[in-house]
Amino acid sequence: MNQEPRLSWFLILVSKKIFMQYNHFEYGKMLADKLRPIVESTDEKKYYTCSESENLYALMSRLSSVKGVVMIAIDGCNSDYDMNAGDAFFEIPQYFYLFLQTAKTDNPTDILAKQKGCKRICEQVQAYMLQEMKHPIRTTPLKCLQPDSFTIRGIGPIGENFYGALFGFNFKLSVDYQIDSKFWV
Repeated sequence: MNQEPRLSWFLILVSKKIFMQYNHFEYGKMLADKLRPIVESTDEKKYYTCSESENLYALMSRLSSVKGVVMIAIDGCNSDYDMNAGDAFFEIPQYFYLFLQTAKTDNPTDILAKQKGCKRICEQVQAYMLQEMKHPIRTTPLKCLQPDSFTIRGIGPIGENFYGALFGFNFKLSVDYQIDSKFWV
């Protein structure tokens, strides 16, 4: 008898438990505390959280005096779903980190330089996450990370002349789609 299907289901269940430990805002804070461009920022407050990208514009009004690189973790509780050819159902939650700097809006070279600098930070976060995901021994909440979901997009202007890059990524988690009687009458 082939044990492979049982093993894959076990790994899916284990990965769901590991993932439940992932907290996007806490992980972002850990990254911000380790990233030199954020740590060496001249401002006291350099890491922010946001529940949705729409709330980002409200947040930007508080950043008008910030100098240096700012990191914003965005968790809008957005998910896609997927069902494979069998009966496995997956949730694919989406998360974002936004890195921004002020730029002179009348200087396209400055804008591009700020976006490229922030893109480089995104690439370093991506590399860090991949290294952590592939760590052979340590249990990490990134075991369910989907590397093929990585995106980096230039962004700006936001708020008072902020430009930078948006780094997005997804996880893939199995979903137990059993009916919970507590939700039904």
